[in-house]
Order: sequence, then C-alpha cells, then structure tokens
Amino acid sequence: MKSYFKLFFLFIILTGGVLIKGFSQTDSINIRNSALKVFIDCNNCDIEFIKRKIDFVNYVRDTKEAQVHILFTRQVAGNGGREYSFIFIGEKEFAGKNDTLKFVSQADNTSDEIRDRQVRYLKIGLMPYVSHTKLVDKLYIKY
Repeated sequence: MKSYFKLFFLFIILTGGVLIKGFSQTDSINIRNSALKVFIDCNNCDIEFIKRKIDFVNYVRDTKEAQVHILFTRQVAGNGGREYSFIFIGEKEFAGKNDTLKFVSQADNTSDEIRDRQVRYLKIGLMPYVSHTKLVDKLYIKY
C-alpha cells in the first residue's frame, strides 16, 4: 500500500505541478465541452507531445474557433542556444487579453529538456485563460 502512495506522489511531482481533481463521467463531458479552445501556431514544435502533456484544453484546427491563439517562435540566441517565445492572443471573450512568455535554452540542452520547458511555459501562459472556465474548480497549482 505504501508503494502505491509513493508512486502517486512521484507522478504528481513529475507532472509539473498542475493537477486536475478527479470528476465523474458526466462532469468530465460537461467540463471537456466547456474547456478552453486553443489554437497552437508553430512550425517546429512537437504538437503531439504538447497535446499529451496539456490535456485540460480543447485543441482546435481553425483560429476562428479558438479562444486563445498561441504563436510559437524561436530564434538563435547569443549563447548558442535558442530563444523561445510564446505569444498568447486572446480571442472571442478573451479579446485584448494578450501575453508573451519567453525563455532561452542553453546550447547543451537536450531536446527533451527543451520540450519539457516549452510545456511548462505553455501551462503557465494558459492559466489566466483557464481560470475563467469551469475547469478552474478542478485545478490545483503546485510550486
């Protein structure tokens, strides 16, 4: 029994701190239907990895359906790494609610380290929008 608790807490630590409290199937359908609609505009990102790691939003294929449009850019940085920018553009009821988050990778960062950091920044940038959905009652943020 103790090993299950250890595995559970290890899972919580490894998921990056954003936890969503369990809910029934009916609640799940209602919440999923009202979850934030996001369009990610990126050419060189692992979108499938992002979708697996950030499963508390609905991904849309058309910017006209999105409540948040995320523009993902990258450029070479002076340190030999890359500067990654996430531009969050509020649409519909979030029009005018925009933000930009950036980080610079090191030249020796692995692709896994960079992907994990990208997901962490995306989660952080999505919180001001998610906090205005029904999902807010199921959301926990851990520091």
